[in-house]
Amino acid sequence: MSSTSAVQVHRTQSTYLPHRSTVSMPILNTMLNHPEDFDTWFFRLDHELRMMSLDDLVRSEIPRPLIPDDAGANWCYLSIAVKLWMEQSVGEKLLHEINARFRDIILADNLIDAIRAVVVDNE
Repeated sequence: MSSTSAVQVHRTQSTYLPHRSTVSMPILNTMLNHPEDFDTWFFRLDHELRMMSLDDLVRSEIPRPLIPDDAGANWCYLSIAVKLWMEQSVGEKLLHEINARFRDIILADNLIDAIRAVVVDNE
């Protein structure tokens, strides 16, 4: 009887990311102007991100990569790019409120968590 050990992969936000050179961010045609629009906005945003295999970047429950290697650099670049892309679809008033309450939002998962906190408080 032979014994084989399964290799466990510790999944992080970088595990399934494409290389940044292959990613082109589309225009997101849905604006988040009011808290009540969050579910629709996030549904469309998540759909676009899934199509590009970038949806893990907005999931703070998935750990970030710890090792500063090429995959970590790719993750960092893409997370910042997705964060900037998302900001373009958030209304100015809501974005000001988010920036007033949360400092140093650099990565995509930080922005989604901040948006959720502001939206929940405004409901």
